[in-house]
Amino acid sequence: QNTTMSATSGYEDEYDPAWEALKATVKPSDPSTLDWNENIESCPLFMMEMKDDNEDIQALQSLVNDATAEEHIENFKDQGNNFFKRAQKDPKFYKDALDMYSQAILLIERNRYHRSETFAQPADSTNKTSSSSSSSSSPSSSLSSSLPLSSTTPSATSASTPSPSSVQQQQQQQQQEAVSSSNPPNGDANKQLETDAVVDAAQLKKLDDLRIMISSIYSNRAAVHLSLQNYGKVVEDCERAILLNRKNIKAYYRAAKAANALEKFHTALKWCSEGLQIDSKNKEVAQEANIAAKGVEDIKKKDEDNVRRQRKEAADQEHHNRVQTNHTMMASRGMAVGGMDLAICNFGMYFNVDNPPDVYKDYNDQLHFPVVFLYPETSQSDFLDDVDEADTIGDHLARMFPSRDPLLNKEYGATAPLWDHEGKYLLENLEVYFVSYWTTPTTLPESRHIPAGDIQRKLVRVKHTTSLGTILRHQSYIIPFYPVFYIVANPSKFRDTFLAQPRDSINMEKQLQTAKRVKEEKQ
Repeated sequence: QNTTMSATSGYEDEYDPAWEALKATVKPSDPSTLDWNENIESCPLFMMEMKDDNEDIQALQSLVNDATAEEHIENFKDQGNNFFKRAQKDPKFYKDALDMYSQAILLIERNRYHRSETFAQPADSTNKTSSSSSSSSSPSSSLSSSLPLSSTTPSATSASTPSPSSVQQQQQQQQQEAVSSSNPPNGDANKQLETDAVVDAAQLKKLDDLRIMISSIYSNRAAVHLSLQNYGKVVEDCERAILLNRKNIKAYYRAAKAANALEKFHTALKWCSEGLQIDSKNKEVAQEANIAAKGVEDIKKKDEDNVRRQRKEAADQEHHNRVQTNHTMMASRGMAVGGMDLAICNFGMYFNVDNPPDVYKDYNDQLHFPVVFLYPETSQSDFLDDVDEADTIGDHLARMFPSRDPLLNKEYGATAPLWDHEGKYLLENLEVYFVSYWTTPTTLPESRHIPAGDIQRKLVRVKHTTSLGTILRHQSYIIPFYPVFYIVANPSKFRDTFLAQPRDSINMEKQLQTAKRVKEEKQ
């Protein structure tokens, strides 16, 4: 076989001996005018270009124009279905499917088939009387006004079809003419009613079939939009489909799936609930319902977490503002305040972090502080949440530890702590210390001077009779967020070892510069 390429058509021309022999048997009336290729290409099936003056083309166009609107719509629907099937293997056909469904919907909207009232059935189509048969508001005339089933519809690009109202007038006129031309005898009245009932039932069925088909077209276009992730348009088409056919379970499923994709889980649950009322065993709708329910639960949990986070942030900010106010107030009284030192936590200090106590000022203009007592020998601690700055350290120790003085024991009723197994923590044996320059100050009074260079930290002993306010104004005392004191018993070997331990040094100037730089970077 010889294979050549046609320069005009771009397709391969294969030599077929049988075809050539068939061509040779043709005997035209005028061989001089015979052009085989021209005659072949005059057939619409083999045309490379559409020729409007061709008789065959005109005949086919006439058939198309003679088709009803419903036939055009169904044709576009079938083409859209075919393209959608092909798109499962090649996504480029989604656009073609979308075009076909849209052409069908364009005709639907031109004929007002997309309106639910178009398909409104008569209120009483079964209880028909002889008087209603002669009335102009019979079910058949109502049906005719609802749907122009016999109207002819041009292609999607031609002029619009007659409106349902004009068709209604034509059919009413035809009905009146038929009634006036033939007046059946009274004996044939029942037979005429039976005939009318059969016609009405057939038209109602045709009307219902058309409604279901149009609903499926909207639902099918929604399926294309769903594949293209046009979720908003999916919901729009599904709403129209459901409005026309409440039993279109695929429309409920696609609407729910699109709503889930948009994270509109409450809307998706609504679609699923309505869909499952129609088909309670539908697995696809049930699956989307589970997704929507989980989404709703996740959103609820996220909202609750956000509320808790916002409340905590508000509480933290409020506490921060109070702390800043308190630190400013303490600085005005000659007290230096710094951050909490990690060493405090090494002794098991505990207090409610979610609601830490604050420094406050009473009506006598006296400051009240939370105070921490650390017992390094036993790794124990006490947290005093309210100590007046005028109180002495001895005032509180007398309430916490027994004394050799019976009068004090009787007055305060103090007993030995459970962890004092040797009974050596008596009031008279207790020595109180603080660490100088324990932490870097964040708030420093103007009167306070920080020594230059390295500063050797040391333990500074506090008398029982010294007030808390006096201690906190000491030149070397920097409050580590809360006032903290070490308590040791004397005499004891631990006390001697504890006091002999070397303390590290600190360069307060460098610490302040670093803290300032970090603060500026955060801002």
